[in-house]
Amino acid sequence: MSTKNEFIQSLFFACAWRDTVGHNQLYRKNTEEDKKKEIKNKIKTLLEEEIIPKYKEEYITPEKHLEIMGDFFEKLQNIDKDVLNPRPSHAQKLLNMILKYYWCGNLMGGWKTREPPLCPIDSIILKMLSLKSDEKSKLESTSWTTMNLEDYRKVYTFMKSRDAWKNPSEKELKAWDENSHSLNEPPSV
Repeated sequence: MSTKNEFIQSLFFACAWRDTVGHNQLYRKNTEEDKKKEIKNKIKTLLEEEIIPKYKEEYITPEKHLEIMGDFFEKLQNIDKDVLNPRPSHAQKLLNMILKYYWCGNLMGGWKTREPPLCPIDSIILKMLSLKSDEKSKLESTSWTTMNLEDYRKVYTFMKSRDAWKNPSEKELKAWDENSHSLNEPPSV
């Protein structure tokens, strides 16, 4: 891998990390900065060596993506229980954001999976979906930071039922294009 690609991938990870933990506490209180850095590096290695290669080696369907997301969450739970307090939202956001950045940065070109199977779920996407009351009642939580894996599956099922969401990655990127960047803010969706 070239130094340029390594630099871009590190930058993409940093952005995805910011998007994941910025409004969604991952570490237990009073965790020392050195320990946070160590754990962050372990998670980065886990993504780069175990999770992301799956998308390079085979075409990943949305259903398979949800399985991988669940597996990633289980692995997060086993990293360091004294330091981490991971929730499914951390796995969902980090995995979906890193795939989004790789896709937008044209780093998925030679992969079997050419674009993210699903988009990151956060408060903006949930608002855009305009879930009906009967759909909301099927979720244990309507906050992306406290949703469980089954809630994410249900949200993606709701997406599939709407024509406008047939391609979630494109839809989410278009929403960002129409809203966020006009405010001269870095992407945070």
